Amino acid sequence: NFEGGSYIDTVSVVAGCELRIQEGVSNELQVYQLNLNGDCGNYVDLKSSSATNQAYLDMSGQILNATYITVEGINGSAGVYNATNSIDQGNNSNWAINENPSNITYYWVNGTGNWSDPTHWSLTSGGAADACIPGPNDDVVFDNASGANFTTTVDQIAYCRNMTWMNLAGNPDLTGNTNLMIRGSVVLDAPMTTTFSGNFVMQAPGAASFTSDGV
Repeated sequence: NFEGGSYIDTVSVVAGCELRIQEGVSNELQVYQLNLNGDCGNYVDLKSSSATNQAYLDMSGQILNATYITVEGINGSAGVYNATNSIDQGNNSNWAINENPSNITYYWVNGTGNWSDPTHWSLTSGGAADACIPGPNDDVVFDNASGANFTTTVDQIAYCRNMTWMNLAGNPDLTGNTNLMIRGSVVLDAPMTTTFSGNFVMQAPGAASFTSDGV
């Protein structure tokens, strides 16, 4: 966390970590070189300390080319701010944020675990784990090869396009208390349960549906 108007020559944040800047102009973070490079399994989170007010970042005219980051509540000034394969979580100014254009279907594997854990996502049903987690344009599937009576915990803001639960073994559960951002449709399957206390945030640009199947 940075607060109180900091000036630093170089800041580097590695995959899976967070850089949080104190809200308000008076707490602006001035940095000459900023290295933000996550990967498809572990994003770097750049955010304001406030859920509503922006934090300010000044790069003294330098260019930031970040990859696999999430950006929320950051006002970029005195610089050029580019983020590729990244996620705009809102309330940002002076950024060029481009999402990963991939359209991949990810299958949940290896039983109980956290949504953010790449060891639970495969490119095939029941297959080996991939190194990535789903992004906003990817589909996710939970099926009988996901495990029996498993629990999936949405442990951070999570993203997908379509989410489908089908042909389940036992009574798996979807739980967690952070939002699940969905660009398409949702299909649940009656053997499952949902103790999920976050929000299904439906963001489809066109027609979409939510099929609860009595869950």
